[in-house]
Amino acid sequence: MAKLSNRSVALAALTLLFCLTAAAACGSGGTDDADIAGADSANSPAPAAPADINPGATAPEVDLGPVLEPAAMITPDQPGQFLGVAISPDGARLAVASHTDDGPYTLGLYDASTGEQLVTAKTGTPRLGRLYWMADNRLVAASITSDLWLSWDGTTLAELPSFPLGTACWDGRADKQAGAVYSHDGLTSMGENLCRYDSADGSMVRTAEGVLAGGLEFWVVPATGEVKVHRDSEGATELLTLDGATLTPTSALPLEPGERVEAVGETAWIEDFDGNSRTEPGAIPLPRLHVRWASGAGSIFVSNGDNDDIVFVSAVDGTVIGHIPSGPMNLTFSDWSLDDSVFARQHSDTMIEVYKF
Repeated sequence: MAKLSNRSVALAALTLLFCLTAAAACGSGGTDDADIAGADSANSPAPAAPADINPGATAPEVDLGPVLEPAAMITPDQPGQFLGVAISPDGARLAVASHTDDGPYTLGLYDASTGEQLVTAKTGTPRLGRLYWMADNRLVAASITSDLWLSWDGTTLAELPSFPLGTACWDGRADKQAGAVYSHDGLTSMGENLCRYDSADGSMVRTAEGVLAGGLEFWVVPATGEVKVHRDSEGATELLTLDGATLTPTSALPLEPGERVEAVGETAWIEDFDGNSRTEPGAIPLPRLHVRWASGAGSIFVSNGDNDDIVFVSAVDGTVIGHIPSGPMNLTFSDWSLDDSVFARQHSDTMIEVYKF
């Protein structure tokens, strides 16, 4: 496998890594509510229409549910700027990655309820990708500068075997149950193929050439062994399902013209041209929100309200669970426990919030 050996490739990889890491927080977003004209014809004015369909009016405000309060607010005691947060499979512990301008990354483990520092360790690398806490209690991250996928024990932070990073399969989206990370294959034109990196043995699998031609976005569906891809195939859009282990297509859900897939968890959030949303399967109506992504286990959609409030919506029945008011926050550095019972996010440069569902 070719290794990164020059500065230009490393810088390109770092740029891609940053975009993929931030992708979870900068998702495709929703469609603004459309204005609806109120006159039947120029010669015969229509009766006054309800306020929500008058020209220039917006749809009724969505009920964002109760304000969710953090179960814990933690200030980790470690140097530098926070650049990664991961939560243990059972939601009991937090892993925080930080670094200073002139030093390597520091990893710290904390009690997620009390904030007590349990252990810290230096990583030996000045650049680290997204931190994943796998179901087998391994912390995993990519290091551009050392050309390696690195692993640590989730209890002691002892270093575990590492594997070559290679020239593809950078950072992307993880199936923490399987210990695999999926990303666009950097070896193919336009990144149209996907690759699967197994963090336990360093093996990689790629989609066959052309499988993802016209691919717009992809999602890992936790605990199902599936990857979903929104693609445009010869002018028709569909949600393609791949076997998560082999990356071979198994089925496809055709979409109507103008429909797009916003996020995929236990169900898919599908929005039409007019801004109406539903789940599939089930065709359950969803509120008019700007969805960002699905939670770790896929049972919750994370969305935005009109005031940039962070809104949590059930992926099972479409109900609004509650919201976090807008304010200083960073959902790029956030994580869920394997069962979606605990959510942790970086709130500021010094604070991490923990929520329980």
